[in-house]
Amino acid sequence: MIDLNELRNGLPAITPAWGRAMAEAAGVCLESQGHRRSVPLRVMGHVSHTHPLDWPPIGDQERRSWADLQEATEYGATAIAALLAKQELGYTVVERAAKGTGIDYWLGNEVEGPPFQNKARLEVSGILRAEGNSQDVQTAVSVRVRAKQRQTQQSRGTLPACVIVVEFGSPLAEVQMT
Repeated sequence: MIDLNELRNGLPAITPAWGRAMAEAAGVCLESQGHRRSVPLRVMGHVSHTHPLDWPPIGDQERRSWADLQEATEYGATAIAALLAKQELGYTVVERAAKGTGIDYWLGNEVEGPPFQNKARLEVSGILRAEGNSQDVQTAVSVRVRAKQRQTQQSRGTLPACVIVVEFGSPLAEVQMT
């Protein structure tokens, strides 16, 4: 299970308050697409699983707070990606990356207190709803993954890049390591 409520505890580079907010954003996106809790998230790419999704209760206040669904999609996708990286890849989000690096976060192993050693780079993208049948949705997600993989080359070095694209309509996530 991918339980977005876990983010209320935070991660090394996500405060508990920000984790709760991102989990709300994901819940707003999922519910805007007609999903209810425990909807299966299909994960493809580097890993292939299906996980039920859970998120905090969403009411009118959360929907009004996240009325900009483009922004909610960005932050909701980040919430899901952070938990997928932890659960599927064994990495945790350890630092926010600076603008212009082509990535969103640095990934590492969670340890008791700093310093964290960066192990990989993470780029995240979200799609609220891709149009078409399931094959069209998969194709749209894969096209976005390839674009994001090219973007990560700005910070290329010896560390691998992880790209995670989340589509909320299905819901579907593609995880790729390069």
